[in-house]
Parts: sequence; structure tokens; C-alpha cells
Amino acid sequence: MQASEAKFHPRVTKCFAWRIKILLRVRRWWWCRKHHFRFRYPSANRDETIVDDYHGTKVPDPYRWLEMPKTEEVKHFIKQQTAITEKFLRNCCVREFILNRLIDLYNYPKYSCPFKRGNYYYYFKKNGMEPQTILYQQESLEGDSRTFVDLNIVNNKTSVLSSFAFSENGGIFSYTTSSFGSDWVKIRFKNVDTLKDYPDVLERVKFSNIAWTHDNLGLFYSCYPKGRNTSGTDTSTGTNQTVAYHRLGTPPDEDAIVVEFPDQPTWGIRASVSNCGRYLLIYPWEYTNHNGLYYCDLKPYLKRGITKEIARFEIIPVITEIGSHLYEYVTNYDSLFYIRTNKNASNYQVVAIDFHNPVESNWTVKIPEDKLDVLQWTCVISYDKLVACYSRHVSHILKLFQLPEATLIKIIDLEMGSITCRAGKPFDSVFFFRTEFVFNPTKIYYIDFAKEELEVKLFREIKPSFVDPEDFTVKKIFYPSLDGTQIPMIITHRKGLNLNGSHFCRLYGYGGFGHNLIPAFSPQRLFTIDNLQGVEAVANVRGGGEYGENWHIDGCRHNKQNCLDDFLAAAEYLIHNNYTNPSKLAIVGSSNGGLVVAACVNQRPDLFGAAVPIVGVMDLLRFHKFTIGSCWITEYGISDLEEDFKFIYKISPLHNIKPPENDTQYPPILVMTADHDNRVVPLHSLKYLAELQHKIGQLPQQKNPLMLRVDSKTGHGTAKGYSALIQELVDIYSFFILNMNLELKIENSR
Repeated sequence: MQASEAKFHPRVTKCFAWRIKILLRVRRWWWCRKHHFRFRYPSANRDETIVDDYHGTKVPDPYRWLEMPKTEEVKHFIKQQTAITEKFLRNCCVREFILNRLIDLYNYPKYSCPFKRGNYYYYFKKNGMEPQTILYQQESLEGDSRTFVDLNIVNNKTSVLSSFAFSENGGIFSYTTSSFGSDWVKIRFKNVDTLKDYPDVLERVKFSNIAWTHDNLGLFYSCYPKGRNTSGTDTSTGTNQTVAYHRLGTPPDEDAIVVEFPDQPTWGIRASVSNCGRYLLIYPWEYTNHNGLYYCDLKPYLKRGITKEIARFEIIPVITEIGSHLYEYVTNYDSLFYIRTNKNASNYQVVAIDFHNPVESNWTVKIPEDKLDVLQWTCVISYDKLVACYSRHVSHILKLFQLPEATLIKIIDLEMGSITCRAGKPFDSVFFFRTEFVFNPTKIYYIDFAKEELEVKLFREIKPSFVDPEDFTVKKIFYPSLDGTQIPMIITHRKGLNLNGSHFCRLYGYGGFGHNLIPAFSPQRLFTIDNLQGVEAVANVRGGGEYGENWHIDGCRHNKQNCLDDFLAAAEYLIHNNYTNPSKLAIVGSSNGGLVVAACVNQRPDLFGAAVPIVGVMDLLRFHKFTIGSCWITEYGISDLEEDFKFIYKISPLHNIKPPENDTQYPPILVMTADHDNRVVPLHSLKYLAELQHKIGQLPQQKNPLMLRVDSKTGHGTAKGYSALIQELVDIYSFFILNMNLELKIENSR
């Protein structure tokens, strides 16, 4: 019987709950007594001879050996660390209940928007607890479905369908698969009628689009030279990416390299084909969220055939500066291209550029920047309509425009929440979009642009039985940061909760790379709110893109301390307004958010009851030396430059671990990473954890555990089926319960 279905007499349930409380406290007391109230960590070699000189400042790096993941020494370190973590977590006597409860919460169907390609409709669906999403095919929206692609039955369920593209006529399906969550992918092909796979498999692919030519014969993709280690555990940087053309049915060795920048080996290159099919658009990039723009007229090349023997394409520059702004194709009318950009527009605008005369003075603004709303993406429908998604105060709205003039024809306000999926192409007349809200997992709507009246109609809604939105309170508040800037935060809890400062609270943040944290449905939130009788909070700190590029700039590079101040101020707001207290406040962040969590613990260890930094960027002095890290220089700066080093060194989590004042402790910390994360490679977490245990773990007053969890066969948050995700959450909540004296509520679990 599943936990949510369990029914006991109220007296039995109350007795069981009381026994749980006693067991939790006894187990925690027993563990602490056994270890004399201090944890003994495995000894890790410190090589004190490794000292770097940064502009006259000597910086030791005693754990550099942890940067070599394949050595036996590193493997032994991980094995020892995970052993003590697993042993500790097993002492949570309610792990089975947590597991069953989370299974209940995640066990509901998840749908994507439907979309039409060629003669068929398609949609993604995850049935309950299946590890990976399945792609289904149907002849009509009302017709029966058949399984089209199911990666649950291959490769030990560790392959993920990362991206896909259909040929122009919809007859061939091309898709990328990633193993163990690596950024490296392979491109495969399937016939949509027979469902047979083609033998063609394209390798050495990473950070690539799939761009079909409109003759349906082949596609452009981005790849790296032969000899690259594509296992997913290599830490070397990538260089010399090129754009290749593959003609279906020919050996990959015969693919033609059509675009390269040999004088710029660190550049990445993406490519797309214009809606009209005539032009190849080239986007060279070196840093995240910035790119240049070149183009090539495909007409002469397609006419004579693209083969390995041809010379490189003649590409024409439009934007040669690749490190300042973002340029994204919207549509085109012959040589007049509509481009979404943040050039001269922090909140983004759409400009028209004549590629025959692309000087900036000749640009015309089609959709001006909105000073309140941030333009997130655009989608052309029915050839002459444009759907534009904007964020407004941490929620999404849609605006509809008539092309080519880009005249505004309708604004669609949504309930507070996010658009998490969309489907529509220029040749489609129907646009689908999926919304999520904090306690509403799925509503899929559509707009039929063939109709004179553009109405939003509901196509599908998922209402899990375990959640009723009317039972919860959702607040969007604004709180002042250290410099007075008003920061938005979403706070959720059960209605009627007595805000007396005694409740557990999980605070999440990110604050980097212009990424938005828009409210969406998260089943684990219900475990916090229902079973721990707690509060969930998401702080939209600077460094994200919630208020455009200026908001991002105000929280990156030399302004990164603003991001940390915002997160610390969020914690203080929650405490001062009686949502929680320091001993019951847990902070969680992933990737850049892991950096934020670790850096904030360094600066205010007294403010938190527990911290979980997940795949965090911990070594800000050396991040650019590994895999894709050099692309983050515009986000963090680079220690090679003295000016950047000065502000990086002050916040780098690895380099600012120090004993707290007044003989206080660091909070319990569970450092999490993944063995196939080749974006933020595990060495960041390993070095940070080793330094943490050395400088803090040996202090006589440090009773709180400092532990490591390494996820196996997963990457930077990808390739993680629900089974692995739930096991991760069981460990996190067990860590909270064991360390924060939390009481678990089992009555009335839906």
C-alpha cells in the first residue's frame, strides 16, 4: 500500500507519529554519542608545495590532485567520503516513509504540448515513475497513439533524448541522445512511417543545433575534431568546433566541414537554417548568452550538392563582436531579418536588419524594448503572426503581434506561473503552450490562428489527487537587499500555518547567467509543506534575468557580492518575519546556485541550520581551465586578470573557508556532485569538501557534519530518472531531519 493511500484509526496514527518523533531523536542522540559529538573524517593528502602566484598574492592549492578524476587516489577519496555519508544517512529511521511519500508525489502523468510534423502529431509523456520521457505518435489529436521513441528500454535507462528536429517534410526524425547526463551527444535518425532507425550515427557532438536543409537530404550540426574524449568524465577544454553537413545515407566520415574559424580555436559555433530555407545562419560564441552572427546563401551550394570535396562555405559577417550581446533569429523576409537582441535593450527588443546592409545605423526597431516586461522568446505562427513571451514580476505573459509590421494585436495575462513548453512553427496555424503554477502541474492551452477571434482554449489539464491549490498560500513579496534594492521572493506554505518562527524552511536560489526562476510545480515542495509542516521560499536574486540584462549584470563579475547579499537578505527576511529561525532554515542551490549557497555559508555560517550546495562552482580561480568553464568568464571574471582576481578571490567558496567567530560552528553541509558532470566538473565539490573538513571539521566546536554525496552515472542535472531523483531527495531530507531536529508529520498525507 502506498503511503498516500494508508488509512489508520486516528489514535493509531497519532501513536505512530509520536513513535516516529521519539525514534528520530533517539537515533540522532545515539549517532552523536557514538562519535563523541564530533565527526572523524578520512585523512586527505594536502600537498602544501602547490602554491600559485596571482599578481603577487600567494594562494595554496593543496588538493589539486583531486582535479584528476581517473586516479586511484581520487577514487579512494570518493569511496571513503561516500561511505561515511551513507552510514550517517542510514540512521534516519523514516527513510522508507520519505521514499514512499515522494514516490506518491511524483507518480502522476506528465505531458508536453502536442505538435504536428508532416502527417503526424507527436507529444512527449512520462507515465508515472518511468525513468525517461516517451515520445508518442498519432495521426490526429483525437486518434490512438503509438510509441515512437522510448529510451527506457535501452542502455540501462541512462540515455536521454536531449534535442530533436524533423526534416522539413516531416518524414525523418533526427534526435540527440546523451549517456549518463554528459554534454556529449550522438545524433540518430528514424523513419517516421516504418519507425526503423537509419544506420547513420553522428558523434563528437556537443552544444549543437540540428538544422535540416529544406530539400530533406541532410542537415548541419556542430562537432569537434576526431580524437576527443567523449566519455563524459574528461575535464579538458573543448577547442576547434566546426559546422559539418551530413547527407542522410552516407558515412559520417564523408561529412563536409562547411564552417570553421581556425584563427579562433576557443569559439563554439551553432548553425540554423532560415524559415525560407535559403540561408544558413552562423552563431559563433565564446561566452554564455553572447554570440556573433554570420550568414551564407545556401542556394548555390544546394544546387551543386554539398560534399566533402567542396571548399568551406563563403560566410558573410553581420555581427562580428561575439562577447557583448545576444542575437537570436526570429524570421526573415528575403534579406530582411528580424532578430531578438539585448543590444541597446536590457529587456530585449526585436530589430530588423537588412543583411545586404547590416550596419547598425540601418537597423529598424520592430518590437521596442518594454521597460517593465522582459522579452524571453518569440515564435512565428501561421507565417504572419508572432507569439512573444514576456516575464513580468516573476511571471509569464504572452503578447501576439501581426507581421511584418509587428503590430500588437492581443495581450494574454496568465495566472502567476510559468510557460514551460510551447509548440508551433511558421507553417502551423495552431500554437500550443503549457503552463505550470506552484500547485498546478499542467495546463496545456492552444490558440487557433486560423480563426478570426484569437481565443485561448484549454486542451489538457492534469490534476493530481494529492494536491488541492486551495489548501495553500502563495505569496509574492519584495524585500530590501543590503543596498536597498527590492528583491522578489515566492513564499509558499499551508493555509492557516501559525507563523511563530518555529517552522522548517527550505530557501532556494540561483542568481546567475541571466537565468529566470519563474514559479513552477515541484512535487518535493509538498513534502516540505505537508510532511515537515514547513515553508518553501524561492529568492529571485540579482544575476538572474528576471528583470532583464541589467538585473543580470548587477549580480555577476565584480557585482557578484550583490547576488550573495540578496540571498542573505532573503534568509534574514524569512527569520525576521517569523517564517523560520536560523536553526530551522535550510538553503539549497544547484550549479551557480551551489556557489551562492557555499559562499553565503562562508560569510554567515550563523544564519543557517543546514546547507546543500549541488554541483556548485567552488574554485573561482581555476574554473576556466576545465571543460566548458572558459565560457563563464563573462559571468565570474578570470583570475588571470588582476582586476578580476581581486573580487573573485573575495567570494570564491573554496578560498574563503575560515573558522567562524565566537567559537561557533558551520551548519551541517551536504556537498553534492555527479560523476559524469562535464559542465561543472566534480573537482569543484571534491576540493571544497576536503578544504571544509580540514579547516572546519577539525575545530573542537564543530559537531555538525560536513559530508559528500556523489551521484553515479548522471551529469549536470540530466539523465536522472525519477528513481535516482527521489533517492537523492530521500538523502537530502534525511540529512535535514537528522541534523535539524525536525518532526515528521504522517497524518493526512494525501
